Amino acid sequence: MELGKMKEAESDFNKAIDRNYEDAQSYYLRATLKEKGKDKQAVITDLSQAIELNPNHEDALFKRGKLFHDFKKDYVLALNDFNKVIEVNPDRNEAYFWRGKTKYNGGDFKAADKDLSRFLEYEADNVDALIIRGATRININDNSGAVRDYDEVIKQDPKNFIALTNRGTAKGAMKNFAGALEDLDLAIKIKFDYSPAYINRASIKFASGDKKGACKDLEKADGLNNEKAFNLIEKYCKEFNK
Repeated sequence: MELGKMKEAESDFNKAIDRNYEDAQSYYLRATLKEKGKDKQAVITDLSQAIELNPNHEDALFKRGKLFHDFKKDYVLALNDFNKVIEVNPDRNEAYFWRGKTKYNGGDFKAADKDLSRFLEYEADNVDALIIRGATRININDNSGAVRDYDEVIKQDPKNFIALTNRGTAKGAMKNFAGALEDLDLAIKIKFDYSPAYINRASIKFASGDKKGACKDLEKADGLNNEKAFNLIEKYCKEFNK
């Protein structure tokens, strides 16, 4: 929408709200318009007003939940909104994806796996959901399940360096060090500045007895400003830094 038309539309919503302060839909529509701008807090404010007037406003709850997740990084508030969306409409499949993603970021991995699995029942080839569910499964020690998820992602996108990195991690946890290194080597070849791949490859090298190679990988990750790498170097690699 052109800037002039956006301002005109916002003016119309302002007038509608002036005429009726209890019109939840006008607040919601004005928030939707404001989404195109940079003031995300103004969007949240309008969505919150719409929800105050209509606590079951499914779309407003969903949009606000995503903003709490992405903009505020407040996973508690985001979870509250997604719970309410699902209460209002249990068939809204995308809400299970977002609730699962929120639970993953909040550290509730088993619950995240359940929601993401529910979402994937209907969208089995969704790459984003498969990547996150794979990560949840690594965290609950279902590494074979994680490998299956990443197999599907890589089948769709052979150069997905995140999936390759995470599949390598899962394979390493299963003591398949050769397979793990193959995945991580390829991830680094595709995305040489992706520091988690170096961290994970270092972990595999430590586990397989290649301490010198592991420390070299940590040095590369440290050069990419990965704070975790610095701490690991201090702990495990001092003998190579003399």
